[in-house]
Amino acid sequence: MRDDDLERVKGDLETIEGAIGLSRAWGPGELRVTLLFVAAGLAAAAWALLARGASPLWGLTALVVPVAAWLRLALAPVERSAFARRDLRGALRTLWLAPPLAALFFWCRHAGLRPVDFLGLSTFLVGTVLLSAAAGDRSQRALWGWAVALTAGGLLLPLGVAPPAALLAAAIACGALGSAAAAYLDRRESPDHVAH
Repeated sequence: MRDDDLERVKGDLETIEGAIGLSRAWGPGELRVTLLFVAAGLAAAAWALLARGASPLWGLTALVVPVAAWLRLALAPVERSAFARRDLRGALRTLWLAPPLAALFFWCRHAGLRPVDFLGLSTFLVGTVLLSAAAGDRSQRALWGWAVALTAGGLLLPLGVAPPAALLAAAIACGALGSAAAAYLDRRESPDHVAH
């Protein structure tokens, strides 16, 4: 078989795996990127809590590193990470949330709600969308970490229990950690995984 035929067959098999709900084990690249999100979230939370005289939002720039690593992995050649590419396609589909979130923002402003209330509502909304995706597809088990962390973070944001940037960064770190744990369990349960 030629290489393009093999790639087509591989793509067809991945489509069949996804359709019947088979979990695909994460590779080291996906785990590394997820752990980068954990580190960036913790760094951003620490910055927001400890930086005096500087904007707490500067800490969120730490998220540039894992986002860049994730995009590089997703845009890598097919044999390196079809799983990350599927994640990227799924993430791009969430851009459909932008119009309802924009409408929610204007509604919150009109209703006199504080910006932190909007941030809490939108974070909660994204968490529940991820929750529905995780609950609806066995192969999306890694989304549970993100879903629970973002839903909880969205509920806590308007309560003022911590600075909003710190709470949002902590939710990102917890979501990534939960996702990494689920991915690790998926990898251990995968028939392709060989114990060393």
